[in-house]
Amino acid sequence: MDFLLSAVTDKGVKKAVNQDAVTLKTAGYKNQKIAFAVLCDGMGGLEQGELASTTVINRFSSWFSTEFPKILKNGYTHGAVKEDWQKILLELNASLIEYGKAVHGNLGTTFVAVLIVDNRYIVANVGDSRAYMLDSDIYQITKDQSVVAREIAMGRLTEAEAETDSRKNILLQCVGATGNIEPDFFEGTIGEKNVIMLCSDGFRHKISKQEIYEYLRPDSLLSNEQAEQNIRKLTEINRQRGETDDITAVLIKVI
Repeated sequence: MDFLLSAVTDKGVKKAVNQDAVTLKTAGYKNQKIAFAVLCDGMGGLEQGELASTTVINRFSSWFSTEFPKILKNGYTHGAVKEDWQKILLELNASLIEYGKAVHGNLGTTFVAVLIVDNRYIVANVGDSRAYMLDSDIYQITKDQSVVAREIAMGRLTEAEAETDSRKNILLQCVGATGNIEPDFFEGTIGEKNVIMLCSDGFRHKISKQEIYEYLRPDSLLSNEQAEQNIRKLTEINRQRGETDDITAVLIKVI
């Protein structure tokens, strides 16, 4: 197994600082490659939002380099990864809350991550940054931890109504801003030519799922450079339509 990889981040048309942060890594394992990506969308003032997202990214980058190899050595299981990720997120949440109290500020970040090993993936998320699968169609892997997503799930709001609802940016959970966080985990298999995409909410506000699929469907991604070019095209469409939030997407295609 090998991967085609790309990541693009942009601060949109309004912000002075990009508060999104991302890491995308690969490693060798049993004559195959492992793919790992994390995307965070920081919130809480320019420097504080950037600090929150970067802190989480740096910690998970360290995990992949120094702690994950121990899981491989002991025999890989999704359960071991889930245990590590949950522990790390709870520790990060507590430390960011304490930092916010110390500086008399509010900061936090969403979190979405994917790890692919042996044709299997595990995805985790906190907040409303998303993971999608693209094959013959596009579908959302994660479930937004937001007020409008909860209202849709309970039948009190339609997806169309949610687009204009005044609560659409209110999160139920956020790393660094929620007393007790409960990450959601999703597991599945991934086949040849399948694509997993992570994105911040700024990437999807102004474009449709159909537009995302048109540019990022598996047969349109023939190289890392082409994948990056297509993400940048969608980023530019977002900018042209006036997206004021940070715009970030990560692609992993199995080849």
